[in-house]
Amino acid sequence: MQQISALILAQDLKQPQVFERHSIHRPDRQSELLVNAWWVYRVFGQTYLLLTVENRSASKPWVLERAEVRVGGKGQGNEIEVLAVKTEHPALPPTERQRVVVVFPTPEQQVHETVNVSLFEKDGKRHVKLTGIDL
Repeated sequence: MQQISALILAQDLKQPQVFERHSIHRPDRQSELLVNAWWVYRVFGQTYLLLTVENRSASKPWVLERAEVRVGGKGQGNEIEVLAVKTEHPALPPTERQRVVVVFPTPEQQVHETVNVSLFEKDGKRHVKLTGIDL
């Protein structure tokens, strides 16, 4: 999983891709962070969700502690085990942007069910939750 995540991070987003992927552009700004969900890759029964995170703080770096994924529409839904999270850099400096890949088993989805993804800051309070992602 780590190697596939690294391969996805190395891809130029504007060039033809080796993998089948689906665009899911979904921006959200919370807690001095701008997070965009860009692409979803499905490979071998696993989903690789490509996000960008921009640290809009003028002084504080942001470090990802963990990610959570839930499926089930507008409510809290059912939690899905996150298999891996890969970032380009261990710490995101102020005013910088990086890509993040969240890996989880491809869920069985009912009609109109969406996925919610939460990113939690290590030793901090700047967390972000993207809701209503349609995979």
